[in-house]
Amino acid sequence: MKISIYPDVESHPRSKEAKANAAQKVSKPGAAEVVEIRSDEDLIKFVTENAWSPFIFKTKRQMEDFVSCDFLVYDIDHGLTIDDVEAIILREKLCALCLPSPSHTPEQHRFRLILPLSGTIFDREVYNDTWSKGAELFPGVDTSCKDSARWYGGSTTDDGFWQEGSFFEPVKRVVATASQSAMREANAKAFRTVAVTDDINATVTQVYGKPRKQIPEAVEYFLKNAHTGIPGNWTCSLNAFVFSLSLSGVEESVIMSVTEQLAPNELDKRDLDQIRRATKDGIKYREEKSDL
Repeated sequence: MKISIYPDVESHPRSKEAKANAAQKVSKPGAAEVVEIRSDEDLIKFVTENAWSPFIFKTKRQMEDFVSCDFLVYDIDHGLTIDDVEAIILREKLCALCLPSPSHTPEQHRFRLILPLSGTIFDREVYNDTWSKGAELFPGVDTSCKDSARWYGGSTTDDGFWQEGSFFEPVKRVVATASQSAMREANAKAFRTVAVTDDINATVTQVYGKPRKQIPEAVEYFLKNAHTGIPGNWTCSLNAFVFSLSLSGVEESVIMSVTEQLAPNELDKRDLDQIRRATKDGIKYREEKSDL
């Protein structure tokens, strides 16, 4: 799980001038640092010590640059108390982090609720529908914080709670539609070919065991973009890359070796499982075609 933080921005701006200055800084291209969340301690540390956003962006903090998100965030300034929200979280058996805003007082509860998602969202419409689904549980949430480019100042630890439980499920109906569309495009790229350019010629020779003039578009895209480290470039194109190579008869051991070299980070269990599944799919499709 990942979030964006802004280490060079004042984490708890209070005056209008300070908030405006912080907003300007977090809007600059390349201002965000993407960090990995591996525990509740990581999450608490990052969202209390930094200005931050639950979204990962291509370059600039704007909706058009949305890549992914792993958390839903709700600002609640009236209607519900922290105790009210904790009772809802316990009832729904959800995992959640709730921390006060700097303006929180015992008389006027102002706080932020963060819900980890059971799967990364890569589609803005999926995010919008999922956020709305979660908001139904918490009357009084600030709907202006729904947009997929929102940033937040740091919270405090004066009150609040961390609750273990189930991660919130993204909206299935929209996810399925997006997945089907992505799969169709991936399949198309596996069969469309493009000319091999000089910058990837050596890697292409390594992958296929000999030089090639044409390769699947999915392979070219992955070779040129996966190393950037942008989650969307890696996750969304890995399956098509592996499927294309397997379809061409490239052995799984070679696919695994080359993918490890290209990966911006060490391959995790999810990556390895995805590679194995896509390899099997490519072999199966190749065998079915050869039987016709």
